Amino acid sequence: MDGSDTYRVWRGAWQGVALKPNLLIEALPDSVALIFNKFGDTNVSCYRIYGGTSPHPTSVLATSTSTLANLSNLENQRQYYFRVTAVDQTGMESAFSDEATVFVSLVRPGENIAVNGDFSQGTDGWTWGVSGTATANCSIVDGSCYIDITGPGRALADIQLGQAGLRLFQGREYVLAFDAWSATPRTIEVRLGQDQWPFTTYTLVNPSLTPVKRRFSCPFVMQKRNRLQRAPGVQPRGGFGRCVSG
Repeated sequence: MDGSDTYRVWRGAWQGVALKPNLLIEALPDSVALIFNKFGDTNVSCYRIYGGTSPHPTSVLATSTSTLANLSNLENQRQYYFRVTAVDQTGMESAFSDEATVFVSLVRPGENIAVNGDFSQGTDGWTWGVSGTATANCSIVDGSCYIDITGPGRALADIQLGQAGLRLFQGREYVLAFDAWSATPRTIEVRLGQDQWPFTTYTLVNPSLTPVKRRFSCPFVMQKRNRLQRAPGVQPRGGFGRCVSG
């Protein structure tokens, strides 16, 4: 009932057969995972996976005798739509499952997963923040992000250039790399970690900058579990750079 919460559930025997498959979909770093099942039907021979870049796809992309399929031969950076049918032992095809959609963003080894990592599109994809007693300005000139600090503030987090939404997966190898320099010697903090509680740090580097432009590179293996909650993503803080998969 509206306005009421159910605090207890009973599980009982069920002998019904679903009229169509149920479909769940998830975007992985190197593929799209589809999970489907026509519950209660023991006469399923295979499943047909329909997909395309337009709603209500009619092209069969794959067939599967199991209830799981991983698709990697998809056009990258496109919105895809999927639906699934079940085919029984006589060749009879069920109704379509409910349609599911996902934005395909496959990350291949060596590719940069930071958005606009070269600042060619200005500050698109980046967030700039000044808080506390700090005073600073941020500007993009010839593909570089210049930060003019007139008041350093009292905490490292008082001046931040960051990007959220990067997806890191446990056990994968990554490289946090960036070019940086400073008119006068200065130390910055470049942190890759969760941008929400518990703010777990995945890797951290404190480079000392000089007027000479340098490339800083920090390879690491993602050891922590990145549990996405409410506002998913991780955020590199305090510097400008790129994160590529290895």
